[in-house]
Amino acid sequence: MATVLRGAKELQAALARAGAAVQKEALVRAVLAEAEIIAADARSGAPKRTNKMAQSIKPVVMRRGKSFVAVAIGPSRRYFYGLFQELGTKPRELRGKGKYRKGTARGFIQAHHFLARAFDRNQARVLKGLGDNFWRRILAAART
Repeated sequence: MATVLRGAKELQAALARAGAAVQKEALVRAVLAEAEIIAADARSGAPKRTNKMAQSIKPVVMRRGKSFVAVAIGPSRRYFYGLFQELGTKPRELRGKGKYRKGTARGFIQAHHFLARAFDRNQARVLKGLGDNFWRRILAAART
């Protein structure tokens, strides 16, 4: 997949005018704004027994570098079970202690893949929007 960058000279001039801290902050804000699109789609596709896990899905900055930002999108730690709903679990056989007989299959959760589907559906839109959003923020910072 080829990527065409238009306005490279203008972008370089704008980046030179904006300081490094402004560039980094613009990148973080642009990535979070675009990641919210995926999070909103994931919230709408998440299993909703009580809707609390779905409401807790948000983008969070995990790591920042000079020229990158790593963002995680998912439920908060309190709703860790969203991982089981996303990926599913395999059935396990019980040993026969307690109220269930030996060999009883328990614990199977069907995978829903609501986060992966949200990412796949919005990937191209978010990548295009990220460039536009970052460009807009850098130009606004360069003007001030």
